[in-house]
Amino acid sequence: MDKKNIGSGWAGCLVALVLLTLLAGCGTVHGASNIRADSAPSGIENNPIPEESHSSGVYEWSVDSAFAENSGTRFGIQTAEDGQGIYYTSGQTVNYYDPELEISTVVCSQQGCLHQDASCVAWQGDVHSFGVYRDMWYALLEEEDGSICVRRTDPSDNSREVMFQYSLPEDQSHFVVGDLYFSYGCAYFSVLTYTEHNEQDWQYHAANAAELVRLDLESGQNQRISFEDRNGVTFVGGNETTFAVICTYLDTETEPLLSKEEFYAQNPDVEEQYEGEAYLAYYSKYTTIDHRVSELRVYDIASGTYEVLTSGTDLVASERGKMSYGNVIVYDLLNHDTGESALWLYDLDTTQIVCIAADNWIVEYVILDGKVIYNVSQLDGNYTFYCVDIYTGAVTQIENQGRTDFMVFPVMGETVDYVIASDGSSREILRKTEYYDDDYSAVKGF
Repeated sequence: MDKKNIGSGWAGCLVALVLLTLLAGCGTVHGASNIRADSAPSGIENNPIPEESHSSGVYEWSVDSAFAENSGTRFGIQTAEDGQGIYYTSGQTVNYYDPELEISTVVCSQQGCLHQDASCVAWQGDVHSFGVYRDMWYALLEEEDGSICVRRTDPSDNSREVMFQYSLPEDQSHFVVGDLYFSYGCAYFSVLTYTEHNEQDWQYHAANAAELVRLDLESGQNQRISFEDRNGVTFVGGNETTFAVICTYLDTETEPLLSKEEFYAQNPDVEEQYEGEAYLAYYSKYTTIDHRVSELRVYDIASGTYEVLTSGTDLVASERGKMSYGNVIVYDLLNHDTGESALWLYDLDTTQIVCIAADNWIVEYVILDGKVIYNVSQLDGNYTFYCVDIYTGAVTQIENQGRTDFMVFPVMGETVDYVIASDGSSREILRKTEYYDDDYSAVKGF
């Protein structure tokens, strides 16, 4: 099992390494302000936005389904559909946390149950991703025979049904499976396949092909969308008629990727603190910034056709969680040469595009409570943190208790009244009013 899920634990290290390499010796940062779409950065040349799509006032977004209809798992955590509590997996069981009562329980009502097999509704086995949607439970599992399956459990009677089975071709024995996402009666997840794998140099292998699976949860029918010329795909949001993805590929034609031997032959005097450091930095910058092209595609479900909303090396996806709030998608355009950047919103229902914030070096963001929390790099290893309101465009600075080197409470999710932080190994929660007041004294783990 472990040989198949390669490439999932080192992304954070690469991001940090790439950012340090990229930002060395760069210029200054402008302070954030309430900059609207009519004054968006002009340096982002690959992503022209029609003038008539700009908006400079308050926009009425439709976010009635902010929790229920575009939801997803992250680090094994998912907000309940009513927006009140939190489902999460711990070991092989499903748990529920009530923030108001501060109680975490295994979701099983059988007295004396040991939660060790399928006789217990909370036991789901070795789950890669778990989600709750429309009162049903869905588990994405990697089976011992190398196949992938999606299993549905009705928690009212513990009846279980395998809704989808996926077997990889024999020549593509290594893969990475993405998290489960739910949108308007369908589940989505991605599969990245690898035809080559070297145990010594595993960090230097990109996926050979990407595929998005769309599973209709009512009919059981599935649609497998292949991205054979792409090495990454992520579901970012949808509505009843469309859905959006970000897919990525490496542009190796303008400048070929050097092998280790070629790199050191061209850089014989490079200084390193450990063997391979320089090549790792080169490889990371090449594959994640300089030659990593991203496309934001919007698919029409009925016809299967798509349009490319924006494309280029400027497109930055959120690393910390979902990219949609209700039926609104948020994305970041960052010019890696000049640092000019802007946060854009795309309404899946109206197809309107609006820029809500522009600044230099917006490097990371997360959607929260009708707002977008984002980091502006100061180019010296420090950051300034801001919050922009999706509805009004008002920008405020987050004090972050005076820290500039990292986010004290790294938000990755929310309930109606609380914000959630997780790094994959721990879980914390804080009331929203205290978060906005920069008071982290009441942070609790669960």
